[in-house]
Amino acid sequence: MYLKDKTPLDAPHSGIVVIEDFDQWDMWYAEKRVSLDLLPKYDYYQNLGIVVKGAGCKTHAIVKGTDIVPLQIYHPHNVKPKNTEQAFALNLLWDDSIDLVILSGSAGSGKTFLSIAHGMEQVFERKKYKKLIIAKSMTPVGREIGFLKGDLQDKIIPWMGSFMDSMNQLGYNQKDVTEYIIDAKYVELLPLTFIQGRSITDSIVVVDEAQNLDKNIIKQIVTRIGVGSKLILLGDLTQIFEDMSEESSGLTHVLNKGLNTEFVGHTIMAKSVRSDLASWAVRNL
Repeated sequence: MYLKDKTPLDAPHSGIVVIEDFDQWDMWYAEKRVSLDLLPKYDYYQNLGIVVKGAGCKTHAIVKGTDIVPLQIYHPHNVKPKNTEQAFALNLLWDDSIDLVILSGSAGSGKTFLSIAHGMEQVFERKKYKKLIIAKSMTPVGREIGFLKGDLQDKIIPWMGSFMDSMNQLGYNQKDVTEYIIDAKYVELLPLTFIQGRSITDSIVVVDEAQNLDKNIIKQIVTRIGVGSKLILLGDLTQIFEDMSEESSGLTHVLNKGLNTEFVGHTIMAKSVRSDLASWAVRNL
C-alpha cells in the first residue's frame, strides 16, 4: 500500500466523553439542552456522546449543533443496552438525522446484534424502510471450502452466520429468516462484489467486517446509498487482514473524514458482552 493511500490515526475517538462536576442541571431540566459554551473546553464534534456527572446525578447526552441534548431511549425488539456504549449506539441507529452510523469495537460487543435488531424493527414492525440489506465481503478465514450449491442467495447464506444468529436471538425462527432471505423481498444478502452500479433507496444497509475494506471500496459503498436509506458500517480495527493496516483501512478513512459531520455518527464498543470466555479472549489472546 502506497503512503498516499494511508490515513493517519488521528480521528478514531471512542465517540464518548465524560464531563465531571457538571453544574448546569437547572438549565438541563428546564430547556432539555445546554450550550457547549457552558461546558469544559474540548474539541466537541457533531453526534459525540456525552456522559454528564455532577451533584450526585448522571445522565447521557449527545452533541447536536451548538448544544448537548438528551440521549433518546430506544429499545428495538425490546433489546435494552447492556452498557453505556450500547446505549449510545442505539441512539445513533434511532436518529433519523444520521445517515451513516459507524460501530467499531471488539468481538462480542453487540455491533451486529444491535444493528440487526434495529433493522428488523424498522422494516417489519414500523415499516419505515422497505428492506434490510446485509452486505459482506466474501473472503474466507482459512482455507477455501469449494463451491456451494444453489442459487445466489443459497450460496450467500453460509457467509451470513452472525446475522442469522442475531435474527434467531430476536425471535425469528430459522425457517422464516431463510424465506425472507431467499425471496429477497424484505431481507437481501448482498455480496460487496455486486454493489457496483446499485442505487439503494429506502433501505437499511448493514456492512460487516468493514475494517478489511480499503478506502476505495468504502467510497463505492457509501456512494451507492440513495434517498431514504441508512448505512451502518461494522468493524473491529484489531482484526485486520495481514495485507492491510489500521492506516490503510477504509474504516479508519471514513472515521476521519466523517468526524464532525452532522449526518455521520460513530461509537467504539470496546466491551465484549457475549460471555466471560469471549471477554477473556478479547483481553488476553
